[in-house]
Amino acid sequence: MGLVEEIAATDVVVRLWDWRRMVLPLTYVIQKPFQNWTRDGASLIGSVFVSVGHMPPIGPMRAELGRIAEASRLWDGKEGVIEIRMLVSARNAPQTWDLRCEVREKMIAFLQKEHPSALPRRRAEWVNPDPPDPHRQRPEAGHEAGRPARSDARAAAA
Repeated sequence: MGLVEEIAATDVVVRLWDWRRMVLPLTYVIQKPFQNWTRDGASLIGSVFVSVGHMPPIGPMRAELGRIAEASRLWDGKEGVIEIRMLVSARNAPQTWDLRCEVREKMIAFLQKEHPSALPRRRAEWVNPDPPDPHRQRPEAGHEAGRPARSDARAAAA
């Protein structure tokens, strides 16, 4: 995704979201299909994905999405729905990207503060597959790994 900065006789310069410039040969642009997101207007809907556990508070998240979007100078007021995929729109691609990042960060902060149990957690259960037997005797001196010590000539070589 980028913004076309220059179209020359031999190449097209595209500015990427992270300010890098991608120079494409004009033949590539002519021969390969591409999407023009700004033909009728620059407005876009941006999806924001937040990983949550199985018990997210959907109602409060929906309300918080509305509060975040309304407070943002980037939001154009058109879309603000949640499906755990949150959709918000802005006037153009760079602002849509910035708004998506802002919503994701603020929604995670909201969940951390107000509903921490909704965030994913790593759960592990440590199970000892062979618990110690209190009736089992420890190996005596001279026994290695519970086996009697060798008394033959091979023991001296080992």
